[in-house]
Amino acid sequence: MKPRVGIFGMSGCWGEQIVILNCEDQLLQMIGALEIVDFLAGSSANDEESPLDLALVEGSVGSEREEKAVRRIRERSKLLVACGSCACFGGIAGMDARMSRTALVKAVYGDE
Repeated sequence: MKPRVGIFGMSGCWGEQIVILNCEDQLLQMIGALEIVDFLAGSSANDEESPLDLALVEGSVGSEREEKAVRRIRERSKLLVACGSCACFGGIAGMDARMSRTALVKAVYGDE
């Protein structure tokens, strides 16, 4: 039985999903070894309910709706992997809207 995989995007540029789609030759080989069952950027036929062996999630979680979505994805999956800098570190989309731009610049670059 092939491992069942879902690929998901939260707030961000969807760059990692585009990279996956641009790897046409490798993607065809992967499809032979994996069952990609939920990949909105790559298919209009998605199974949003069934269990997953692996979930790849990119983008930052920037809203309650996205938090609920990623929690649901985690419940469905044996393993969830954060892909890309936005998923791992927040990126631009993950900047705290409660802070002023000046405070954000200081937090990132310091006083100088």
